[in-house]
Amino acid sequence: MFKHSFRLGILALIFLTLIDFNPVGSTLSTRDYWPTNTWQTQDPENQNVDTALLDDMITHIKNNYFGLHSVLIIKNGYLIKEKYFRYYDKDDLHALYSCTKSVTSTLIGIAIDQGILQLNDTIMDFFPEKSFEQVDDRKKSITVESLLEMRAGLAWDESSIPYTNSRNDYVQLLRSKDWIKYLLDRPMVTEPGTIFVYNSGASHVLSAIIQRVTNMTTLAFAKQYLFTPLNITDIFWETSPHSVVNGGAFLNLKPRDMAKFGFLFLNNGTWDDEVIVSSDWVRQAVYQYKPVNEYIEYGFQWWITPSKGGYFAYQARGYQGQWICCIPELDLLVVFTGGFTGPNPYDELVAEYILPSVTGIESSEEKTSFSFSLVILFLFVIRKKTKK
Repeated sequence: MFKHSFRLGILALIFLTLIDFNPVGSTLSTRDYWPTNTWQTQDPENQNVDTALLDDMITHIKNNYFGLHSVLIIKNGYLIKEKYFRYYDKDDLHALYSCTKSVTSTLIGIAIDQGILQLNDTIMDFFPEKSFEQVDDRKKSITVESLLEMRAGLAWDESSIPYTNSRNDYVQLLRSKDWIKYLLDRPMVTEPGTIFVYNSGASHVLSAIIQRVTNMTTLAFAKQYLFTPLNITDIFWETSPHSVVNGGAFLNLKPRDMAKFGFLFLNNGTWDDEVIVSSDWVRQAVYQYKPVNEYIEYGFQWWITPSKGGYFAYQARGYQGQWICCIPELDLLVVFTGGFTGPNPYDELVAEYILPSVTGIESSEEKTSFSFSLVILFLFVIRKKTKK
Protein backbone atom coordinates (compact mmCIF):
# COMPACT_ATOMS: atom_id res chain seq x y z
CA MET A 1 0.00 0.00 0.00
CA PHE A 2 2.81 2.42 0.94
CA LYS A 3 4.72 1.65 -2.25
CA HIS A 4 1.58 2.21 -4.30
CA SER A 5 0.91 5.60 -2.65
CA PHE A 6 4.56 6.56 -3.02
CA ARG A 7 4.46 5.80 -6.75
CA LEU A 8 1.31 7.89 -7.12
CA GLY A 9 2.98 10.75 -5.28
CA ILE A 10 6.02 10.63 -7.51
CA LEU A 11 3.86 10.53 -10.65
CA ALA A 12 1.85 13.48 -9.40
CA LEU A 13 5.02 15.48 -8.76
CA ILE A 14 6.28 14.69 -12.25
CA PHE A 15 2.96 15.74 -13.69
CA LEU A 16 3.00 18.99 -11.75
CA THR A 17 6.50 19.68 -13.00
CA LEU A 18 5.39 19.18 -16.58
CA ILE A 19 2.40 21.51 -16.37
CA ASP A 20 3.87 24.09 -14.01
CA PHE A 21 5.27 27.27 -15.50
CA ASN A 22 9.02 27.70 -15.38
CA PRO A 23 9.59 31.46 -15.13
CA VAL A 24 13.06 31.22 -16.65
CA GLY A 25 11.90 29.12 -19.55
CA SER A 26 14.19 28.11 -22.36
CA THR A 27 15.99 30.40 -24.73
CA LEU A 28 13.54 31.54 -27.37
CA SER A 29 15.74 30.51 -30.30
CA THR A 30 12.73 30.30 -32.61
CA ARG A 31 12.37 34.08 -32.87
CA ASP A 32 11.14 35.25 -36.25
CA TYR A 33 13.90 37.85 -36.21
CA TRP A 34 16.33 39.57 -33.83
CA PRO A 35 16.30 43.35 -33.35
CA THR A 36 20.05 43.65 -33.86
CA ASN A 37 19.70 46.26 -36.58
CA THR A 38 16.29 47.63 -35.66
CA TRP A 39 13.10 46.72 -33.87
CA GLN A 40 10.35 45.48 -36.15
CA THR A 41 7.01 47.11 -35.37
CA GLN A 42 3.55 45.59 -35.47
CA ASP A 43 0.08 46.76 -34.58
CA PRO A 44 -0.89 45.52 -31.13
CA GLU A 45 -3.73 43.40 -32.56
CA ASN A 46 -1.19 41.32 -34.46
CA GLN A 47 0.13 40.20 -31.07
CA ASN A 48 -3.34 39.79 -29.55
CA VAL A 49 -3.09 43.05 -27.61
CA ASP A 50 -5.89 45.59 -27.19
CA THR A 51 -4.95 48.75 -29.11
CA ALA A 52 -7.76 50.86 -27.67
CA LEU A 53 -6.62 50.25 -24.10
CA LEU A 54 -3.03 51.21 -24.95
CA ASP A 55 -4.31 54.35 -26.67
CA ASP A 56 -6.27 55.17 -23.53
CA MET A 57 -3.02 54.81 -21.58
CA ILE A 58 -1.26 57.30 -23.85
CA THR A 59 -4.08 59.80 -23.36
CA HIS A 60 -3.95 59.22 -19.61
CA ILE A 61 -0.19 59.87 -19.62
CA LYS A 62 -0.56 63.09 -21.60
CA ASN A 63 -3.22 64.37 -19.25
CA ASN A 64 -1.61 63.39 -15.98
CA TYR A 65 2.11 62.67 -16.13
CA PHE A 66 4.21 65.53 -17.46
CA GLY A 67 7.35 63.86 -16.14
CA LEU A 68 7.06 60.81 -18.40
CA HIS A 69 9.44 60.95 -21.36
CA SER A 70 8.84 57.72 -23.27
CA VAL A 71 7.10 54.35 -23.20
CA LEU A 72 7.96 51.32 -25.31
CA ILE A 73 6.12 47.98 -25.24
CA ILE A 74 7.58 44.86 -26.85
CA LYS A 75 5.37 41.76 -27.14
CA ASN A 76 6.75 38.51 -28.53
CA GLY A 77 9.77 40.42 -29.81
CA TYR A 78 7.82 43.08 -31.73
CA LEU A 79 7.60 46.75 -30.85
CA ILE A 80 3.83 47.25 -30.58
CA LYS A 81 3.73 50.67 -28.90
CA GLU A 82 6.30 53.47 -28.84
CA LYS A 83 5.53 56.99 -27.73
CA TYR A 84 7.74 59.95 -26.80
CA PHE A 85 6.56 62.98 -24.87
CA ARG A 86 7.60 66.59 -24.55
CA TYR A 87 10.73 67.19 -26.64
CA TYR A 88 12.15 63.63 -26.43
CA ASP A 89 12.76 61.46 -29.49
CA LYS A 90 13.79 57.87 -30.19
CA ASP A 91 17.27 59.00 -31.21
CA ASP A 92 17.97 60.86 -27.96
CA LEU A 93 20.31 59.38 -25.37
CA HIS A 94 18.67 59.18 -21.97
CA ALA A 95 20.36 58.95 -18.57
CA LEU A 96 19.59 55.54 -17.07
CA TYR A 97 20.68 56.44 -13.54
CA SER A 98 20.43 53.23 -11.49
CA CYS A 99 19.34 51.06 -14.42
CA THR A 100 23.10 51.23 -14.96
CA LYS A 101 23.50 48.81 -12.05
CA SER A 102 21.79 45.99 -13.95
CA VAL A 103 24.24 46.49 -16.83
CA THR A 104 27.21 46.47 -14.44
CA SER A 105 25.87 43.28 -12.87
CA THR A 106 25.64 41.66 -16.31
CA LEU A 107 29.27 42.55 -17.01
CA ILE A 108 30.20 40.86 -13.75
CA GLY A 109 28.31 37.81 -15.02
CA ILE A 110 30.21 37.87 -18.32
CA ALA A 111 33.52 38.08 -16.45
CA ILE A 112 32.48 35.11 -14.31
CA ASP A 113 31.50 33.19 -17.45
CA GLN A 114 35.00 33.89 -18.77
CA GLY A 115 36.53 32.38 -15.64
CA ILE A 116 38.36 35.54 -14.57
CA LEU A 117 36.16 36.29 -11.55
CA GLN A 118 34.14 34.40 -8.94
CA LEU A 119 31.20 35.35 -6.76
CA ASN A 120 33.07 34.45 -3.57
CA ASP A 121 36.14 36.57 -4.39
CA THR A 122 36.74 39.01 -1.53
CA ILE A 123 36.80 42.60 -2.70
CA MET A 124 39.65 43.88 -0.52
CA ASP A 125 42.01 41.62 -2.46
CA PHE A 126 41.40 43.62 -5.64
CA PHE A 127 42.89 46.82 -4.18
CA PRO A 128 46.18 45.84 -2.48
CA GLU A 129 47.72 49.24 -3.17
CA LYS A 130 45.02 51.08 -1.19
CA SER A 131 44.89 51.55 2.57
CA PHE A 132 41.42 51.52 4.11
CA GLU A 133 40.18 52.59 7.53
CA GLN A 134 38.46 50.46 10.18
CA VAL A 135 39.42 47.15 8.56
CA ASP A 136 38.22 44.11 10.50
CA ASP A 137 37.43 40.49 9.69
CA ARG A 138 33.93 41.41 8.53
CA LYS A 139 35.23 43.98 6.06
CA LYS A 140 37.82 41.51 4.80
CA SER A 141 35.02 39.01 4.11
CA ILE A 142 32.92 41.25 1.81
CA THR A 143 32.53 39.36 -1.46
CA VAL A 144 31.52 40.18 -5.00
CA GLU A 145 28.22 38.43 -4.30
CA SER A 146 27.43 40.58 -1.26
CA LEU A 147 28.03 43.73 -3.34
CA LEU A 148 25.70 42.43 -6.06
CA GLU A 149 23.00 41.76 -3.47
CA MET A 150 23.42 45.15 -1.75
CA ARG A 151 24.32 43.34 1.46
CA ALA A 152 27.89 44.54 1.99
CA GLY A 153 27.39 45.30 5.69
CA LEU A 154 28.90 48.79 5.46
CA ALA A 155 27.37 51.85 7.12
CA TRP A 156 25.58 53.66 4.30
CA ASP A 157 22.56 55.89 3.77
CA GLU A 158 21.45 57.14 0.38
CA SER A 159 17.78 56.18 0.77
CA SER A 160 16.45 58.21 3.70
CA ILE A 161 18.43 61.34 2.74
CA PRO A 162 17.60 62.93 -0.65
CA TYR A 163 20.28 63.25 -3.31
CA THR A 164 19.92 67.02 -3.05
CA ASN A 165 21.31 66.82 0.51
CA SER A 166 25.09 66.78 0.95
CA ARG A 167 24.74 64.32 3.84
CA ASN A 168 23.63 61.61 1.43
CA ASP A 169 26.44 59.04 1.31
CA TYR A 170 26.35 58.68 -2.45
CA VAL A 171 26.58 62.44 -2.89
CA GLN A 172 29.58 62.47 -0.57
CA LEU A 173 31.16 59.63 -2.55
CA LEU A 174 30.73 61.57 -5.81
CA ARG A 175 32.39 64.60 -4.22
CA SER A 176 35.30 62.62 -2.79
CA LYS A 177 38.70 62.33 -4.45
CA ASP A 178 38.69 58.53 -4.35
CA TRP A 179 35.27 56.90 -4.69
CA ILE A 180 36.49 53.39 -3.86
CA LYS A 181 38.28 54.53 -0.73
CA TYR A 182 35.26 56.51 0.42
CA LEU A 183 33.09 53.40 0.29
CA LEU A 184 35.56 50.96 1.82
CA ASP A 185 36.54 53.38 4.58
CA ARG A 186 32.98 53.15 5.93
CA PRO A 187 32.64 51.16 9.17
CA MET A 188 30.98 47.76 9.21
CA VAL A 189 27.58 47.56 10.91
CA THR A 190 26.36 44.08 9.95
CA GLU A 191 27.77 40.82 8.67
CA PRO A 192 28.22 40.81 4.87
CA GLY A 193 25.44 39.02 3.05
CA THR A 194 22.76 39.58 5.69
CA ILE A 195 20.99 42.99 5.59
CA PHE A 196 19.88 44.81 2.41
CA VAL A 197 21.06 48.42 2.23
CA TYR A 198 20.78 50.21 -1.11
CA ASN A 199 24.31 51.30 -2.01
CA SER A 200 25.33 52.83 -5.33
CA GLY A 201 28.92 52.93 -4.13
CA ALA A 202 28.93 49.12 -4.01
CA SER A 203 27.94 49.07 -7.68
CA HIS A 204 30.81 51.40 -8.49
CA VAL A 205 33.27 49.06 -6.77
CA LEU A 206 31.92 46.27 -9.01
CA SER A 207 32.92 48.39 -12.00
CA ALA A 208 36.39 48.88 -10.51
CA ILE A 209 36.70 45.11 -10.09
CA ILE A 210 35.74 44.59 -13.75
CA GLN A 211 38.52 46.96 -14.77
CA ARG A 212 41.03 45.14 -12.55
CA VAL A 213 40.29 41.63 -13.81
CA THR A 214 39.90 42.53 -17.50
CA ASN A 215 42.65 45.15 -17.87
CA MET A 216 40.08 47.18 -19.81
CA THR A 217 37.77 50.00 -18.86
CA THR A 218 34.29 48.82 -17.96
CA LEU A 219 32.99 50.66 -21.02
CA ALA A 220 35.50 48.98 -23.35
CA PHE A 221 34.63 45.59 -21.86
CA ALA A 222 30.92 46.35 -22.23
CA LYS A 223 31.35 47.41 -25.85
CA GLN A 224 33.24 44.27 -26.79
CA TYR A 225 31.16 41.65 -25.01
CA LEU A 226 27.70 43.20 -24.53
CA PHE A 227 26.93 46.29 -26.57
CA THR A 228 28.54 45.37 -29.90
CA PRO A 229 26.78 41.98 -30.25
CA LEU A 230 23.48 43.78 -29.64
CA ASN A 231 24.51 46.57 -32.05
CA ILE A 232 24.26 49.24 -29.37
CA THR A 233 26.63 51.91 -30.63
CA ASP A 234 25.46 55.26 -29.27
CA ILE A 235 26.64 55.27 -25.64
CA PHE A 236 27.82 57.69 -23.00
CA TRP A 237 29.04 56.45 -19.62
CA GLU A 238 30.49 58.75 -16.96
CA THR A 239 33.95 58.04 -15.50
CA SER A 240 35.11 58.76 -11.96
CA PRO A 241 38.13 60.97 -11.12
CA HIS A 242 40.27 57.80 -10.93
CA SER A 243 39.26 56.69 -14.44
CA VAL A 244 36.82 54.05 -13.22
CA VAL A 245 33.52 53.98 -15.09
CA ASN A 246 30.62 54.74 -12.74
CA GLY A 247 29.13 51.32 -12.08
CA GLY A 248 26.13 52.66 -10.19
CA ALA A 249 24.73 55.35 -12.49
CA PHE A 250 25.11 57.70 -15.45
CA LEU A 251 25.12 55.25 -18.33
CA ASN A 252 23.20 56.89 -21.17
CA LEU A 253 21.43 54.88 -23.88
CA LYS A 254 18.56 55.30 -26.31
CA PRO A 255 15.25 53.83 -25.10
CA ARG A 256 15.26 51.28 -27.94
CA ASP A 257 18.69 50.12 -26.79
CA MET A 258 17.43 49.88 -23.21
CA ALA A 259 14.83 47.53 -24.66
CA LYS A 260 17.54 45.45 -26.34
CA PHE A 261 19.19 44.93 -22.97
CA GLY A 262 15.90 43.78 -21.44
CA PHE A 263 15.26 41.54 -24.44
CA LEU A 264 18.61 39.83 -23.87
CA PHE A 265 17.38 38.79 -20.42
CA LEU A 266 13.98 37.72 -21.76
CA ASN A 267 16.00 35.35 -23.96
CA ASN A 268 18.04 34.07 -21.01
CA GLY A 269 21.29 35.69 -22.09
CA THR A 270 21.27 34.54 -25.73
CA TRP A 271 21.13 36.83 -28.73
CA ASP A 272 20.61 35.38 -32.21
CA ASP A 273 22.11 32.01 -31.17
CA GLU A 274 25.10 33.67 -29.51
CA VAL A 275 25.42 33.37 -25.73
CA ILE A 276 26.20 36.86 -24.43
CA VAL A 277 25.84 35.94 -20.76
CA SER A 278 25.06 32.44 -19.56
CA SER A 279 21.55 31.34 -18.67
CA ASP A 280 23.03 30.27 -15.31
CA TRP A 281 23.88 33.90 -14.66
CA VAL A 282 20.39 35.06 -15.65
CA ARG A 283 18.93 32.55 -13.19
CA GLN A 284 21.16 33.82 -10.40
CA ALA A 285 20.65 37.49 -11.24
CA VAL A 286 16.86 37.59 -11.41
CA TYR A 287 15.53 34.37 -9.86
CA GLN A 288 17.71 33.77 -6.81
CA TYR A 289 16.44 36.87 -5.07
CA LYS A 290 16.08 37.87 -1.43
CA PRO A 291 13.42 40.04 0.24
CA VAL A 292 13.86 43.77 0.70
CA ASN A 293 10.46 44.25 2.31
CA GLU A 294 7.03 42.65 2.05
CA TYR A 295 6.45 44.13 -1.41
CA ILE A 296 9.68 43.67 -3.36
CA GLU A 297 12.78 41.50 -3.63
CA TYR A 298 16.30 42.08 -4.95
CA GLY A 299 18.54 39.88 -7.06
CA PHE A 300 21.92 40.79 -8.51
CA GLN A 301 21.25 44.51 -9.13
CA TRP A 302 17.72 43.75 -10.39
CA TRP A 303 14.45 44.51 -8.58
CA ILE A 304 12.04 41.58 -8.41
CA THR A 305 8.25 41.68 -8.09
CA PRO A 306 7.29 38.01 -7.72
CA SER A 307 3.63 38.78 -8.46
CA LYS A 308 2.88 41.69 -10.77
CA GLY A 309 -0.76 41.18 -11.66
CA GLY A 310 -0.24 37.47 -11.03
CA TYR A 311 2.93 37.32 -13.12
CA PHE A 312 6.58 37.15 -12.16
CA ALA A 313 8.46 40.30 -13.22
CA TYR A 314 11.90 41.81 -12.79
CA GLN A 315 13.02 45.38 -13.41
CA ALA A 316 16.03 47.59 -13.82
CA ARG A 317 14.99 50.80 -12.05
CA GLY A 318 16.57 54.22 -12.11
CA TYR A 319 16.20 57.60 -10.43
CA GLN A 320 13.48 59.93 -11.80
CA GLY A 321 11.68 57.07 -13.54
CA GLN A 322 13.92 54.95 -15.72
CA TRP A 323 12.52 51.43 -16.01
CA ILE A 324 13.13 48.21 -17.91
CA CYS A 325 10.47 45.67 -16.93
CA CYS A 326 10.53 42.04 -18.09
CA ILE A 327 7.54 39.70 -17.67
CA PRO A 328 8.87 36.44 -19.11
CA GLU A 329 5.67 34.38 -18.88
CA LEU A 330 3.98 36.82 -21.26
CA ASP A 331 7.09 37.44 -23.39
CA LEU A 332 6.46 41.08 -22.52
CA LEU A 333 8.95 43.92 -22.13
CA VAL A 334 8.15 47.49 -21.07
CA VAL A 335 10.56 50.43 -21.08
CA PHE A 336 9.84 53.80 -19.50
CA THR A 337 12.03 56.88 -19.25
CA GLY A 338 11.15 59.92 -17.21
CA GLY A 339 12.10 62.94 -15.21
CA PHE A 340 9.84 62.63 -12.17
CA THR A 341 10.65 64.56 -9.02
CA GLY A 342 8.53 62.17 -6.93
CA PRO A 343 7.08 58.67 -7.32
CA ASN A 344 6.45 57.45 -10.85
CA PRO A 345 3.15 55.88 -12.05
CA TYR A 346 4.62 52.82 -13.77
CA ASP A 347 3.11 50.16 -11.53
CA GLU A 348 -0.29 51.75 -12.08
CA LEU A 349 0.16 51.93 -15.86
CA VAL A 350 1.25 48.29 -16.06
CA ALA A 351 -1.56 47.08 -13.80
CA GLU A 352 -4.41 49.17 -15.24
CA TYR A 353 -3.51 49.35 -18.92
CA ILE A 354 -0.65 47.18 -20.15
CA LEU A 355 -1.42 43.84 -18.50
CA PRO A 356 -5.17 44.06 -19.21
CA SER A 357 -4.41 44.90 -22.84
CA VAL A 358 -2.67 41.57 -23.30
CA THR A 359 -5.74 39.54 -24.22
CA GLY A 360 -6.42 35.88 -23.60
CA ILE A 361 -4.34 35.61 -20.43
CA GLU A 362 -5.37 33.79 -17.30
CA SER A 363 -4.97 34.97 -13.76
CA SER A 364 -2.57 33.05 -11.59
CA GLU A 365 -5.56 31.84 -9.53
CA GLU A 366 -7.23 30.38 -12.62
CA LYS A 367 -4.03 28.65 -13.66
CA THR A 368 -3.49 27.23 -10.19
CA SER A 369 -7.07 25.96 -10.05
CA PHE A 370 -6.72 24.42 -13.50
CA SER A 371 -3.44 22.73 -12.59
CA PHE A 372 -4.92 21.34 -9.37
CA SER A 373 -7.95 19.98 -11.23
CA LEU A 374 -5.68 18.24 -13.71
CA VAL A 375 -3.72 16.63 -10.90
CA ILE A 376 -6.92 15.35 -9.24
CA LEU A 377 -8.10 13.97 -12.58
CA PHE A 378 -4.72 12.37 -13.17
CA LEU A 379 -4.72 10.65 -9.76
CA PHE A 380 -8.30 9.47 -10.27
CA VAL A 381 -7.45 7.87 -13.62
CA ILE A 382 -4.35 6.19 -12.16
CA ARG A 383 -6.36 4.87 -9.22
CA LYS A 384 -9.08 3.45 -11.49
CA LYS A 385 -6.46 1.69 -13.62
CA THR A 386 -4.75 0.34 -10.51
CA LYS A 387 -8.02 -1.14 -9.21
CA LYS A 388 -8.52 -2.97 -12.48
